[in-house]
Amino acid sequence: MQTRSRRVDTVTVNCTPLQPPFGWAEITHPFHPRRGQRFAVLKARCVAGVDTLILRDTERGTLAVARDWTDLAAPRHAEHLAA
Repeated sequence: MQTRSRRVDTVTVNCTPLQPPFGWAEITHPFHPRRGQRFAVLKARCVAGVDTLILRDTERGTLAVARDWTDLAAPRHAEHLAA
């Protein structure tokens, strides 16, 4: 019986370096527990038809918040003009 040796290749992970944040957002929703706190914006996404910001919390990691719940929300009068 011949024994085969198993070779384990080393995988080099090619990660892009961290990019600077896309600015800052303050949570303004009156009932959100983090209201008044500012976070770095990592990404902007559309989740289930809702513009969502992925924010970085230095203590707890990341959190997703609707853009309308932040100071980056589109002004209400601009929405009526676009319709």
